[in-house]
Amino acid sequence: YTIRSSSGEFVRLNTFVIETGIGERVIAYLNENDEFEVELNTLYEKMENESATEDDLYRLQESWWSKKSFLHAFIPHNEIREFDLWIADAIVFVREKEWSDAISKIEVLLTLTHEAPRSFLLNFSNVF
Repeated sequence: YTIRSSSGEFVRLNTFVIETGIGERVIAYLNENDEFEVELNTLYEKMENESATEDDLYRLQESWWSKKSFLHAFIPHNEIREFDLWIADAIVFVREKEWSDAISKIEVLLTLTHEAPRSFLLNFSNVF
């Protein structure tokens, strides 16, 4: 692969260098854009108080959609689809006021937010 460096020079990179940076780049992106996790935590608190609304979840869904276009380049589509499904399930549970089920979906989303990007870091367990 050949890329242009910040100084304008063309630099050749091998596949190993690119692949080892994928997880780090995804984590850096999520850390820079951590409002999604803040939104999840806020929504979790609202669900505990049984004050969350469908509109809260639709805002979360829109926030997710704005991020997933970037993440599709780095994370497999199945992982991305998991987020879509959990959010859709949470919307239904909030609509039906099934708070414990809705909270469980948000808990899964919080876990996935932390675990999915890290699973693509180059480390011994991912290689073997």
